[in-house]
Amino acid sequence: MNRVCNFAYQQVHNHVKSINMKKISIVISISILLFFVNNNLFAQCCDYTYQQQVEPITSAATFGVALGDFDDDGDQDAVTISAYYGVDVYFNDGSGTFTLNAQYATGTNGDFYGVHVCDVDADGDEDIIAIPFYSSARLTILKNNGTGLFTASTVSSNIATYNAAIGDVDGDNDIDVFLPSSSGTSGKVFKNNGTGVYTLFQTVTGARGHDAELGDLDGDGDLDAFVVSNSSYGNTIFLNDSTGNFTQFGLAFSSNGSNVDLGDLDGDGDLDAWIGRSNDSSEIWLNDGSATFTLHSTIGTGSYCKAVNLYDFDGDGDLDVFLGFYSSNPQVWNHKDNMMFSLCYQAPVGSSSHGQAVGFINNDNSIDFYSGYFSNNDGDYVFLNVGPSIEYANSPFCPYVTNPQNVTLSGTTGGVFFSSPAGLDIDSLSGAVIPVTSIAGTYLVDYIISGCTASTTVVIKSLDMSTIVSGTTITANQDSATYQWVDCNNSFMPISGETGQSYIASTSGDYAVIITYDGCTDTSACVNIVTSNLYEITEEYSIVVYPNPANSYINVKTDISIIGTSYTIYDQVGKAVLSGKLNKEISMIELGNLSPGIYTLRIGKNTKQAFKVIKE
Repeated sequence: MNRVCNFAYQQVHNHVKSINMKKISIVISISILLFFVNNNLFAQCCDYTYQQQVEPITSAATFGVALGDFDDDGDQDAVTISAYYGVDVYFNDGSGTFTLNAQYATGTNGDFYGVHVCDVDADGDEDIIAIPFYSSARLTILKNNGTGLFTASTVSSNIATYNAAIGDVDGDNDIDVFLPSSSGTSGKVFKNNGTGVYTLFQTVTGARGHDAELGDLDGDGDLDAFVVSNSSYGNTIFLNDSTGNFTQFGLAFSSNGSNVDLGDLDGDGDLDAWIGRSNDSSEIWLNDGSATFTLHSTIGTGSYCKAVNLYDFDGDGDLDVFLGFYSSNPQVWNHKDNMMFSLCYQAPVGSSSHGQAVGFINNDNSIDFYSGYFSNNDGDYVFLNVGPSIEYANSPFCPYVTNPQNVTLSGTTGGVFFSSPAGLDIDSLSGAVIPVTSIAGTYLVDYIISGCTASTTVVIKSLDMSTIVSGTTITANQDSATYQWVDCNNSFMPISGETGQSYIASTSGDYAVIITYDGCTDTSACVNIVTSNLYEITEEYSIVVYPNPANSYINVKTDISIIGTSYTIYDQVGKAVLSGKLNKEISMIELGNLSPGIYTLRIGKNTKQAFKVIKE
C-alpha cells in the first residue's frame, strides 16, 4: 500500500476512518484539513471519468504509486515505480494532469516495487521511500529540497519485498519502516534517527509476506503490524512492545493475501482488515480489540487483487474501498448498512494494475484515484470523480442577512436541493439560502441527481433582538452578549457608559441596543420611553424619582455628592415602612411589598428633600 505520513494530515485521516486508529495512510491535503475544521461535510457519488497519463521515456510498466505535494503548490503530485528501472516523479497542474518532472534511483539499485510519501527528516516537505523488490536492491530514501527536487541515499537492507509499512514504531515522532520478506521467513524493522537516516533495528522472525500495514491492533497505544502473504503461509499479526520490537501474536490464518488495508469497518473503535487476495476475492476480518481477528465475509471481486485503499469517499461515516487488479479494471465498492458492500464503479480501462493511490487530485473536495498500469506501452490512469459536491462558503450565517447565499456546485448540474429539518428558506433549484427568513438551527442540505446525493451543512445562528420594557427600563432578551445602548433620535449615537443588558432612561426619547453575540452584530428596534411623570425637587440637590406613579419599583437618580445617603418611605399616617441607602447615582428601590397607595419618600435628614410616591 502507498501511504502519506505527514502527522498533521494523519490526525484528519484517523478521525475519518475510526477512533484511535493510529495508522499512516492515504493522501490528505491541506484543503481537506481546513474542510473538516470548518465542520463541512463532503459527499460524492460513485461517478468517475478517466484520463491516461504520459508514460516516462523508458516506457516501463508501473509497480507502486503514491501521492504527495512535492513542490508545495497545494495540489497532489505523483510518484511511481517504473518496473525494474527507478522512481518517477510527476507534477500535477492542479487539474489532475500530470507531467514527468524527473527520474531517480535508476540503474543497478533501481529495482523497487512499493513506494511511500513521508516527511522523513522533519523539514516540512514530503520525501519518498522506495521499497526494494530484490534482496540485491537497497531501501532508498529520496529527500526533497522543498521544491520537488530529490537527493537519494540508500540503506543496505538485503531483503526482497513487495510493499512495506511505515509509521512511528518507537514513539519518537519520526517515521520508521517495517519490511516483510517476500522470499525469506523474516522481515526487518529499520529505525529513523529523526533526520531520515535509517539503521536496522530488528529482524522479525516470521514476518513473511507481500504487504504489511501498521496500526494499533490491540489498543495499547503503539503501532502493531498486520502482514499478508500471497501463499499458503498465511497472514500474521505482530505486536509491538512500544519500542519497535515486534513479536508474532497467535497463528497464521487464511491464505493467498496479496494486499491489506486497516480501518474500523464495523464502527466499534478498533482496526479491522480488508484483505485483497490472489484468488479473485477479498476477505473482511474483524478485530475484537485485542488483535484477535475473525473472518466476517468473503467478497467475490472477480480478479487477482493488487491494491486496497479504504476511505469514506461518500461522507456517510463508514469506510468504502478502492480495489486495483492484476487482470481487470479498478473497482470502487460502497459500504452499505450492516457491513454490506456493493460494487458501485467498474472502470472501463486500467487492467493490470499493481498499485494505486487515492487523494484529492484536482482540488474539488472529492476523492479521486491514480491507478498504476503494468504495461510497457500504455501509461497510468487517473480517475477523477465527476459526481456533484456542494458548499456554502459563508456558513454559518447570521440570522439578519437578507441577501440570498448561493451554493458552490461542482460536478453534474440539473439536480434538486432539499434541506432537513424544516425551517431553512432554500430554493430547491438554485440551492440559494436566505438567512433572515430561516429559523435558527443546523440543517443538512442534500443535492440529489440521478440517484446520487451530495450533502453539506448550513447553520443559521441564533440572535434574539427583542427587548422588554418595564417603566423606563429597557432590557435586551439576548443573554451573555455584548451590549451598547444608543439614542435613536441622535443618529443612533452610543450612550456613554451604557453597556449593560438593561438601560434606564432618565429622559423621554427613543432608544435601541446594539447586540454582538456568537460573531453576529445587529441593532434592535427603537423603543419609545416617556418620563413626563417624573417628580423633581431641586431646592438643595438635584434628585429625580421615576416612574411615578410606580408599580413594583422606583428609580432615584441623585447628585453624586450624596451617594450613600439614607432614605425612608412613610405611609399616609407617618409610619416608616421602608428604608435603605442610595448606593449609586441611580438606585432602584423595590416597592413590591407595599400596598397600593400614596407614600412619602424622604432623602437624608433634610425634610425639604421629600417626594410624593404613588404605588399602583
